[in-house]
Amino acid sequence: GRTDSYDYYLNTGPPVTAAVTFQGNRYTIAVNGNASAWDLGFDPERRLLNFTIGSTYRSPAVGEFVVLIPKQLLDGVPVVFVDNVEVPSAFTENATQYFIRFDYPLSQHAVTVGGSNTIPENISLLVPLLLTVATLSFSRRRARSRSRQTQ
Repeated sequence: GRTDSYDYYLNTGPPVTAAVTFQGNRYTIAVNGNASAWDLGFDPERRLLNFTIGSTYRSPAVGEFVVLIPKQLLDGVPVVFVDNVEVPSAFTENATQYFIRFDYPLSQHAVTVGGSNTIPENISLLVPLLLTVATLSFSRRRARSRSRQTQ
């Protein structure tokens, strides 16, 4: 990606930052953009950054954000979810950081940023598959139980 499209967002004002500890090291995560972000938190067990975005009285209809996150915190390339749905994003990187850009229509939303190895790309397909397997397993057990009762 081109870094000049990220520079604008990095210079729009003071970013929202959070200091996190991961594997004994201290890192800083930052979110900047043309709308509000708050409640930054990092889940070290799942290697996910979570925060909330929203509008203020001067915010545009679409919020544009850049997330700065150390590469060591993500497992794989960056993936962005808003309200548990993957959204288009782009990233560039330097030796130590990812610069992740995404935009989203504004109101209050929960954002999750993780690595592609932490958040499978087809997570939406995984849930129905697991439910189907569980249902089939339950049905087979019930059928076996009934056949034993009739013998």
